[in-house]
Amino acid sequence: MTAPSTTSTATTDGVRLLGPGDQHLLIPFFRDDPVTHCLVAARVAEAGLSMEALGGYVLGYQEGDQLRSALLVSANLVPIAVDAATAAEFVRHLSGRRRRASCIVGPQEEVSLLWEGLAPAWGPARDIRPEQPVLVANAPADVAPDPRVRPVRSQELEEVLPSFISMFTEEVGVSPIANGAEAAYRRRVAEIIDSGASFARFEGGRLIFKAELGAVTPECCQIQGVWIHPDYRGRGMAGPAMASVVELAREHSEIVSLYVNSYNEPALRAYRSSGFREIGSFASILF
Repeated sequence: MTAPSTTSTATTDGVRLLGPGDQHLLIPFFRDDPVTHCLVAARVAEAGLSMEALGGYVLGYQEGDQLRSALLVSANLVPIAVDAATAAEFVRHLSGRRRRASCIVGPQEEVSLLWEGLAPAWGPARDIRPEQPVLVANAPADVAPDPRVRPVRSQELEEVLPSFISMFTEEVGVSPIANGAEAAYRRRVAEIIDSGASFARFEGGRLIFKAELGAVTPECCQIQGVWIHPDYRGRGMAGPAMASVVELAREHSEIVSLYVNSYNEPALRAYRSSGFREIGSFASILF
């Protein structure tokens, strides 16, 4: 992995690579908005700012000794408090580099600013999802939790792995095990299960519902990968199942969140019935 040629001097204005000694500069962003920054906060808590451990790097825009904005550059390109001025600086830095991200994701306006600048160099996009409501489980559920939803056990990896692959492919449009990625994806799913962050309901030994926590900090977690077996869709299962997932997720984090495509009305209805309410909007650019 080639590091970007940016200075790490804390008093230099402009774009620079953040290193292990800069982790404290990100804490105020994570503390002030734990929902919006959940993904990056979880990755940094797990891997620090080591490029090897992070599988990428974090750029910062510095003004004197103050960090104004940041950008996770990895398989996902994720902005932190990016505005028009700092977006232009990040775009200038990235436009001449090979795109490594398969997705730009984050607050709607920040993603729009980055994509406007990066599209000539990185486009065309495979898919643009301009409106993805960000939801937080902060209201009483309208439905009773489904007691049959429980954490997945480590020995159930082989039973649940096909549903992970199916859901990812349905949602993203490409298989997570394509191009020789099966072993790495299997390891990632196993890690999620082993951490107690994968939840499912089985019917006669058959998995019919699953969801997992894609990012976890003590302050906030983000649910992802919600999937119902095609034979069981349209039966009103999702709301009660999600109400159970919320209860289980609260054992990991204080705030339970997720984001969803605005056109997915069945999912939005189920999430609202299980106590989720909208607090903002993300956008995603998929490559």
